[in-house]
Amino acid sequence: MPLRQVIKPRKLPRQDRSRETVDALLEATSQVLVAEGYDHTSTNKIALKAGVSIGSLYQYFPNKESLVAALIERHYLEMAAICKESIGKDVQQVTLQQLIRDTIRAMVAIHAVNPKLHAVLQEQIPKVGKLKNLMELHLETREMVRRQLEMRRDDIRVQDLAIAAFVVVETVDSLIHATLLQEDPTHWTPEKIVDEIADLLLAYLSRPDTSH
Repeated sequence: MPLRQVIKPRKLPRQDRSRETVDALLEATSQVLVAEGYDHTSTNKIALKAGVSIGSLYQYFPNKESLVAALIERHYLEMAAICKESIGKDVQQVTLQQLIRDTIRAMVAIHAVNPKLHAVLQEQIPKVGKLKNLMELHLETREMVRRQLEMRRDDIRVQDLAIAAFVVVETVDSLIHATLLQEDPTHWTPEKIVDEIADLLLAYLSRPDTSH
């Protein structure tokens, strides 16, 4: 059976009560995944956590893979909305320094959308065939950053802005992920991380100061 059929919901909720049931199932899926991991998650545990019968669960989702796929979809949409709101605005008067800091803060906010769930979903995306969503989010973010860099062309030493946007987005993403994995993050405050990543990227992007 094709993967997309395995993970496709049985039906979409059309009434308020149905939507509430699906929301409860997705929230329960999130909680069970974070608490027990993917391999120990089951539809029975999800139904119990959601307070619905297993029969009701199967009305909407054929298996746990379809539930996780729907959860990834919802998580992706939440992150994409933050990204577009924070980075998608064309604000020409903002300096390159402020643009980079705003971009980093936006990506920190994206990863702050239930970070424990985000970490679990990152591991499970390939298993449920939703890698395309993650790649689309990265491509959309890179294009938004590229457009912002284009408006500040005179301040940037890198000739290929598509490459520059790739470096910015993937550097921030990797460093934020590494930060979230720290066992003792007491001195890894969000603002400190923003400062350090901003210094790194500005050194990469900025034209050298020739005024001295």
